Amino acid sequence: DRNFKERLNDFSAEGRPIFRAMREGMSHVLDDYAMTNFDEFWAVSVEAFFENPEGLKENMPDLYEALSHVLNQNPITKTKLLKSEL
Repeated sequence: DRNFKERLNDFSAEGRPIFRAMREGMSHVLDDYAMTNFDEFWAVSVEAFFENPEGLKENMPDLYEALSHVLNQNPITKTKLLKSEL
């Protein structure tokens, strides 16, 4: 969609502090491969978002919300999409 790039930039600003905190020892539910670099953090985060949304939301709510925003989805809800007019 036309707003994805802007939302991805927002995710980068919100996700980098989480990524840095994980690399400094913050408890997390992601595969350790996520700490390789920010691109892998993105990939592993998206995987966790779809494969274990409840666990991600419970353990890393800020990351879950950032991913919901950038992907315009909430896999826990029945409607899934946040804004259908994109």
